[in-house]
Amino acid sequence: MDTQSNRIRVHTAGSIKRVLSHLAALLCGAATFVVSFGIVTIALRFLGSIPFLRSILFYPSDAAWALIVLPPSAACFAAVWIAEKISRSVRPISAVIALFWLVNIAAIFLMHNFTWQEFLQSIAGIICAGIFLFQE
Repeated sequence: MDTQSNRIRVHTAGSIKRVLSHLAALLCGAATFVVSFGIVTIALRFLGSIPFLRSILFYPSDAAWALIVLPPSAACFAAVWIAEKISRSVRPISAVIALFWLVNIAAIFLMHNFTWQEFLQSIAGIICAGIFLFQE
């Protein structure tokens, strides 16, 4: 009987440790997501302020898609990378990121401030989160 109660104690301690590591991964991943999205967006807008690069970035071509696809995909990758290093699982942070982008799409339509860039960024974010969510 003593060994069985010892096993239960060890299992419970392992479960608590796992939950805490997932919680830490979610918090650090969310912070990383916000910071990296902001940094990539600011960097691309700074590059767009340089006259020679502006003609490349903002010209209606394939390079203009960098302004739409790069910030959500870089932010998603950074958050997933941090979460994987902390808790060795990417599904919780991927689900939270996908939920964030779904709420963002709903907010676009509810607040009546639809822009194609915002909508396509949200779609790209959902696709990136889905790739990481279903990779395991």
